[in-house]
Amino acid sequence: MFKVINKGNLELFNKAAKWHFNYYILRKPSPLVVVVYLTHNCNFKCVMCNFWRDEVKHILPIETFKKIVDDVKNSCYYFDLAGGEPTIVPDLLERLKYASDRIPYVHIVSNGFLINEKKARELGETGISEISISIDGIGETHNKIRGIKHAYPKAVEAVENLKKHAPNVKIVVNTVLGLAPMEEMYRLVELTEKMGVMHKFQPTMDHPEFNKQHSKADKKTELTKERKIHELEKFIQFIRKKKHVANSDYYLSHLPNYFRGQNNEGLFKEKCKAPYFYLEVTDDQVFPCATPMNWQNGFKLNVARLKDFYHSKAYKEKQKLCENCTKCSNNMYICYVEPRINFPIQSFLKYNFFHNIKSFIK
Repeated sequence: MFKVINKGNLELFNKAAKWHFNYYILRKPSPLVVVVYLTHNCNFKCVMCNFWRDEVKHILPIETFKKIVDDVKNSCYYFDLAGGEPTIVPDLLERLKYASDRIPYVHIVSNGFLINEKKARELGETGISEISISIDGIGETHNKIRGIKHAYPKAVEAVENLKKHAPNVKIVVNTVLGLAPMEEMYRLVELTEKMGVMHKFQPTMDHPEFNKQHSKADKKTELTKERKIHELEKFIQFIRKKKHVANSDYYLSHLPNYFRGQNNEGLFKEKCKAPYFYLEVTDDQVFPCATPMNWQNGFKLNVARLKDFYHSKAYKEKQKLCENCTKCSNNMYICYVEPRINFPIQSFLKYNFFHNIKSFIK
């Protein structure tokens, strides 16, 4: 589970051990992973995304943001700032510094368009651990997917700026499979390997729909054709051998059947424990997991202390209902599925250690 024993890993071990004790012994778990959606606003118009289509423009107030950090800092190890596009939030640097001073691992997802040399340097000075930059194809393909000119060179430039001016920040390139020609995926993997950054993949998927949006995301993909799926299987065999590809083998092995529509029975046999170690927050709602609650039926973010709220009877009842959700199998959100593959300890052993042994024997 830990490649190197260092301060960060020791903090993860301590918080994970505490979670196991609180969940299995005290029956009172607290969130280990917290995802905060700062805004639905975005400077891109990606074909597969619905956040920018939400006509209600809002940003989570910074005072509320700081309260969330203070309420989860004792249990949280991984704190993710998402959007929309986080870099368009005016006071982002202050938020990142505040979170990084209190939580071990802080991560943001960005399209990279605004990360010039100055911004890269400023991001590095906040103390964050990781930045994910989205790149879905080569050149004009990426520009079309992201709905804006120069998206591709700006994303590549963002990676280069971060490597040079924020050397202590881990960089990961995120790629959505099913939108670009498969031959470009090989070129993209070669690019990220040459740049010396990590690379993660996830498929096109059903995206949350909001009450006020002017259209739906385009999820069309030729990967529903068996010939294309065979190409995908060859690509997966290729990236399994790449050390800089961050996906688990278990996740990658289920992508072909996902595109065939054959994952409906679920990727996991046991009930979902994610609602007990996961917490998602929007500008006005709290979810143990937003997907089974349809992103619109969460708890109102209007309590004095968030940690009292997620230990409440009403919240525990919602966690119980989320246990039987199988939507991860139908969309394979990497932010949900990979944590379930790696946590808690019995899942890590089953879906990593023993799965990898079986794959090696085969």
